[in-house]
Amino acid sequence: HRHDLRRLTRLEPPYILALTAILLMHIAINSHPVDVLIPHWLASLVYAHNIIYHHVPMLTVVAWSLEVEIQFYLLAPLLFTIFALPKLVRRSILIVSIIVVVFLKSVYIPTYISLYVFIQYFLMGMLLADLYVSNSFAELFNKKWMIIPAVICLVAMLYMPIKSTTLPASTLFAAKLIFPFLVGFFYYAVLKNDLLKKIFSYKFIPVIGGMCYSIYLLHYTIISLAGGYTKGIYITNNYLVNLCLQVVLLSIPIIVLSSLYYYYVERPFMSNKWL
Repeated sequence: HRHDLRRLTRLEPPYILALTAILLMHIAINSHPVDVLIPHWLASLVYAHNIIYHHVPMLTVVAWSLEVEIQFYLLAPLLFTIFALPKLVRRSILIVSIIVVVFLKSVYIPTYISLYVFIQYFLMGMLLADLYVSNSFAELFNKKWMIIPAVICLVAMLYMPIKSTTLPASTLFAAKLIFPFLVGFFYYAVLKNDLLKKIFSYKFIPVIGGMCYSIYLLHYTIISLAGGYTKGIYITNNYLVNLCLQVVLLSIPIIVLSSLYYYYVERPFMSNKWL
């Protein structure tokens, strides 16, 4: 309970403050009438926008994923009872459950975003945590040659067509089934391979990773505002070149503003003494 309280007091205040600031910005630019904005703000505050309105949050689209995460937190005490089972049994159940839920989603998907749509990734996270804590296959994953399959997994993850609307149903199902296992394999390689761990611990990477919550809360709003000014800047007519240019241009205000928010808002709430 102490850890749950600390996580709650660590995550809630930055979210509430960011969401309220974004609400005030919407009111200032008159994006929608105030009587429309307030109910959406309240729905997002209680992590129920997807369920109530059946579409992503109006104030900041990315908050849909936090709502899914909260649903997992509520079910976590029940789901984690699986760790009381023998090692082989619990891991088998997690692997089979991932396969089953991916199959179920090929049959039925609700009209709103919920944990049901993404539960396979949380189950993979549980399996990953189980393997990590028990140090399973650590020696194997620490081999230098393990970098090659890890890189292959990363490339495959980036190009896996899990959102395709043109693939045959069987091919799409296979892609969606393979994807969480690719994620699990790559993450475990990074966690257990000394060289990969060193690469992902290099200077600015863990610094940015440490303030990822602030980046998460603000990046979409910053892109929406700054993108209006940067979208007219281009070098050639090549889409990929211009996309890379926009990434560079927009990364600057995202990193600067998110860093300020992290330092002055999020970081103070990390202390368990602020209450």
